[in-house]
Amino acid sequence: WGITAAQLAASGITANVGVLEEPRGYIHIMNEDAAPGFTELAGSIGDPLAIDEVGICIKAYPSCNYTHRPIEAMLQLRDEVGDVSAIDAMSIKVPRSFYDVASRHAPQTPPQARFSITWCLAAAAVDGNVRIGHFEPEALQRADLCALESMIGVEPFEPPGGASDMVASVPDTLDIKLNSGKTLSATIGTVRGSPAWPMTTSEHQAKFADCLSAFAHENRSADIFNQLQSFDSDQPVDELLDCLSLDHQ
Repeated sequence: WGITAAQLAASGITANVGVLEEPRGYIHIMNEDAAPGFTELAGSIGDPLAIDEVGICIKAYPSCNYTHRPIEAMLQLRDEVGDVSAIDAMSIKVPRSFYDVASRHAPQTPPQARFSITWCLAAAAVDGNVRIGHFEPEALQRADLCALESMIGVEPFEPPGGASDMVASVPDTLDIKLNSGKTLSATIGTVRGSPAWPMTTSEHQAKFADCLSAFAHENRSADIFNQLQSFDSDQPVDELLDCLSLDHQ
């Protein structure tokens, strides 16, 4: 592990230097009084299976899951807002535990931006989507995104006791005040890509193309997507491997 860590560091990989000792760090979560332990978890394994109880979730956006409900709230209001210059003030109410994870403001690095509710809200408001490009170093210098991000407030709240993670009964609420004096509000309790709000095939393909955008042209990513969607145990695996090959034309 030490050699691997040194190799990662030498290649430019960075990490949070306080991952062990900081509040909500590894030691706090695993060893202090707040640590929940494994007894309850172990007792629930396989009864029922999580895949049956929760289902499969596909992340619609390349950012922390706790930014997704704010993103959806912004997208819901975007047509009513119109140009973002019409926004006078914006605030989002989120459970405190979510904000503790995704609380970065004015992010300076791609990882910070991925864990920034305010940055993701700004990207959704300005561009109508949140894509991998919004977390590239050059995107973090965009004046339009930085200006809007700086005016977004976050209001953490304590959810009811016993509420589990990302439940629809404890939603996020986005409030936007326009220069005209009009106030808009959207409350979102589920996320796109969850069993309660499945992505359409076109949305799934668009996300797939975004993930491959640095490596494959849109037409090729569509070919790969279609191959994967139709692949089954009766299909020769070399057909899929040929499609995935870097030499594939």
